[in-house]
Amino acid sequence: MHKNPTQTVINVISEQRKIASSQKLTKKFIEENIFVDDVQQSKDDSFILRQGYYYTSGKTEIDFEKSIVNQFGKTPFKIEVLDRGTVSRPFKGGASIRSQSHWWVKIKLVDEPI
Repeated sequence: MHKNPTQTVINVISEQRKIASSQKLTKKFIEENIFVDDVQQSKDDSFILRQGYYYTSGKTEIDFEKSIVNQFGKTPFKIEVLDRGTVSRPFKGGASIRSQSHWWVKIKLVDEPI
């Protein structure tokens, strides 16, 4: 009998989430595993993730939010998106992501019962 590869992946992710439920989402984990330009951790354990842009190329903060949700779907952590937005500013060479045009998404870890 052949195993369904999709079901195997779902089972592996479920096991990872059970293990992660006792772990804490950290800024370091996000920086190493999620493709973003900037990570800021708030005092309430939420995170603001930023992606800078020069040209939007037709993309919006909604596209950035979808990207974040998809990337976290491949990790053992389940997140909730609290807010999102766009900051538009004139280009300044060498300035930080926070000081230039960027999309941002505010997330928090969702505790799942095992």
